[in-house]
Amino acid sequence: MSQSEPEIITMERLRRVSSAKRGSCAPFLGDSEAVTYRFKSRTYRLSAAQYAEPFNLEHARLAYVTSGKCVMTINGIDHPLQRGSLLLVMQDDLVQVTSVTEDFGVSGLAFGDAFVASSGIGSLSLSSGRNRVYPVLSLNEEECDVADQLFGLMWSLVSPGVYDDATLSSHMATLLRFYVLMWNRHETSVDPREDSALQMFELFLAQLQRSAATHHDLPYYADALCITIQYLCVTVKKSSGKSPKMWIDRAVVMHAKKMLRWSKKSMASIAKELRFLDTDSFGKFFRRMTGVTPSVYRTENTP
Repeated sequence: MSQSEPEIITMERLRRVSSAKRGSCAPFLGDSEAVTYRFKSRTYRLSAAQYAEPFNLEHARLAYVTSGKCVMTINGIDHPLQRGSLLLVMQDDLVQVTSVTEDFGVSGLAFGDAFVASSGIGSLSLSSGRNRVYPVLSLNEEECDVADQLFGLMWSLVSPGVYDDATLSSHMATLLRFYVLMWNRHETSVDPREDSALQMFELFLAQLQRSAATHHDLPYYADALCITIQYLCVTVKKSSGKSPKMWIDRAVVMHAKKMLRWSKKSMASIAKELRFLDTDSFGKFFRRMTGVTPSVYRTENTP
């Protein structure tokens, strides 16, 4: 991969990454509408190492962890994954894989809007709300048994290569419906007393995802949410244990890492795009957050 390639993980790149690993990725349905994938232990460790720094997804991903452990950062939030984790990562989410155990295994589905529309599911309403803050569900043993059967059946259907697109599409749609079912079931466990603060935290993170690359100041986010800076600080701290400024800084540095690793833009261009006054202020911020200068980071992480 050259440094000039886009910092977006497309379906085609997903297939390229896994194509050399026999049995890890199934053919596309239709015109790149959906693709199933399965990684086990070393196969996933190799592909994850290639994307150990922040990247964006062009299409959504549904994933079910079958074994081992992994830590994935999604839009600035760390999510420990283990056997029984079921997660949905949406289009344009900023993702980083920070650690993977030797025995990690995952099965899943990458899909676009065209697949959702053609499958008859309708709008899943998954692009905002609490699932954007907490996209990972922890299934119990009974739910894991069902998930094992559903994802196992998916591979029974695709591996021989003898089933038509309609059959595969129907089962893939069932997997998405299963996530929605599990989400609705697990969401009921949220304490209503925490709901108000949690909703504000969700709105803050949604705004942060849209604006972190260009807005770093608390007044902007307070104004965007029509609340005071004090209320923003109190609610975010109550829901997450971190201040809004910590969330903003973390989101900005993830964008900076992505640009340093995947683009050929100059330091001055990156600093300007991220709305820093100059390269010096950008460099000081980056070093404070990471412990290294932007130049050192780029040198050590260029593909």
